[in-house]
Amino acid sequence: MDAGAPLAAWVAAELGAMRLGVPVGAVVGALKRPAARVSLGRRRGAVCDVVTHLGRPLPVLDLGLWVEVGESAPGSRPRSLILVLRDGARMIGVLVDALEGVVGIAPDALVRTHHDASADEIFHSVAVGGEGDRPLSLLDVARLMALAQAWADDAPSQLPEAVGGAGEAAAAKAGQDWAVIESAGVRMAVPAVDVGELLAMPELGEFAGSAASGICHWRGRHVPVLDAGALFGKAPARTGPALLLTVCRAGLALGLAVDKVLRICRIKEDANGHARHPDAPLFVRASVIDEDGVPVNLIDTGRLMAMFPEVSISEVAAGGAHLPGAARTNSGAYIVYKAGATVASPIDGLEEVLPARAYAGGTMAWRGKAVALVDLRWPNSAAGNILVLRHQGRLAGILIDSVELLITPNSAHLTKVSLPGARFEMLTTGRGRDQASHRVLDLGQVVETRLAPGGAPLQAELLAS
Repeated sequence: MDAGAPLAAWVAAELGAMRLGVPVGAVVGALKRPAARVSLGRRRGAVCDVVTHLGRPLPVLDLGLWVEVGESAPGSRPRSLILVLRDGARMIGVLVDALEGVVGIAPDALVRTHHDASADEIFHSVAVGGEGDRPLSLLDVARLMALAQAWADDAPSQLPEAVGGAGEAAAAKAGQDWAVIESAGVRMAVPAVDVGELLAMPELGEFAGSAASGICHWRGRHVPVLDAGALFGKAPARTGPALLLTVCRAGLALGLAVDKVLRICRIKEDANGHARHPDAPLFVRASVIDEDGVPVNLIDTGRLMAMFPEVSISEVAAGGAHLPGAARTNSGAYIVYKAGATVASPIDGLEEVLPARAYAGGTMAWRGKAVALVDLRWPNSAAGNILVLRHQGRLAGILIDSVELLITPNSAHLTKVSLPGARFEMLTTGRGRDQASHRVLDLGQVVETRLAPGGAPLQAELLAS
């Protein structure tokens, strides 16, 4: 593989047993599928629902009605999200189970597997990664539109100007200040009015099941952090520590990991050289040639946030109250540990923490009893400890990587979080640079799920409500 070749940015999603890939430029955003279903009553086709998006009805397709996508993983939320796609002035929704995020794909990793040029097929190529990686099935969006013959019309000039609407568009044409930033060799700019703060990158907590690079605590709320270069399919190439640029819009906050902030400058939307390349990600509203000849991508922060539902974790009301759930002090003790990701669990029900030993099979002997083992480690990870849990009269030994710390009662706070396809709590400890946030994992639910027939993997438990 040519390490110097530019990477193309694709959005990866899960659908059944398939990893679905869509070019970033064809993705408008992701929506949580409403509980109420609206049927068109059609005799044929894959349109299974209609939702309102950008003020107009949007047909939604279930690709599983056309092609075999396999069974969704146990514990997942099948068809719980709608990926909104566009081809020119046409938009359509596609059901998916979950979003992986934006991935960079090298040109020689794209492999055409079907050469029949059939106009009735929507998959003909895959993207291959490392040895053992699941291939990405690449969706041909233009063919999808042609086959479905169902879409919502929306001329590019009528796209909403982020959350600000027509007033913001007029201000942009009159000229506004932009913060010009750089990451992985890509130069981009965000509206200065949306910039919250520039600071040294804090330690990021892991955000399992999310497309974000991690999560940080900023000004009293949890903020997902994206690598700005990765949005354009570029691997981080920084030699020093990254900077964190927080971007705020309509009560939401998003962090961008950047290499440097170059300057603040005024840019007029109708200036010479402004144009949006048709293959550019949808969150790029236009491009301009900088004074040194380098292209600068002007970022529409509203559209960027629409592509990453994770930002709802940061939502605040107009008065400043945190919407996902008011923080409350932890009344009981918690244990923080590594099990692939770093997570926290109440110590209620924990009988003992043991050093791990080699065990044959799925049980161990403990105090004269045979105890079933549940493995929460990533594959090929060495267990450092075993948590012995008693749940509803049943004993289980939980294999983990390591115990990190014990959180005493009334020393941290808990926040409820609701994302599309995921509901959970975050436990936040410490202050300032020592502050850290961890997802709360219900070990009792883990035991019930994993010891049931066809038990789900850890990722499913992290995303389970």
